[in-house]
Amino acid sequence: MIYENAHIEIDPAQAEQFEAAVSLCAPLFRAARGCTGMSLERQIENPAHYILRVQWETVEDHMVHFRNSAEFQRWRALAGPFFAMPPDRFPFYRSVILLIARAIRRVNGAPRRRFSGSMAAGRKPCTVAIV
Repeated sequence: MIYENAHIEIDPAQAEQFEAAVSLCAPLFRAARGCTGMSLERQIENPAHYILRVQWETVEDHMVHFRNSAEFQRWRALAGPFFAMPPDRFPFYRSVILLIARAIRRVNGAPRRRFSGSMAAGRKPCTVAIV
């Protein structure tokens, strides 16, 4: 599994409309070959900055199959008008820590543990899995 990270900058006055447009695009990503998940994260210190994080099975699933699809064109048509500039794509990353944690669990026979809690007062609870 690899992770694509795209830095997106928008006009913060349009944040609600941008987030609604990305929500409409979520099914496009879910339907894409090799896409196993996506999230949009807004920077707290600068509300004009977002990170779109997409999980792909392979780099080709994104760079060849998705980028050349009608779904990609629809994504750009819905979300693109909000971009202050073209998104900066970070390199693809493979989750090394997760792979190491899984190997340790297999060796030690340790069960999967889950922790629930909130990141800050007033935030929704989150679940973190240590695998």
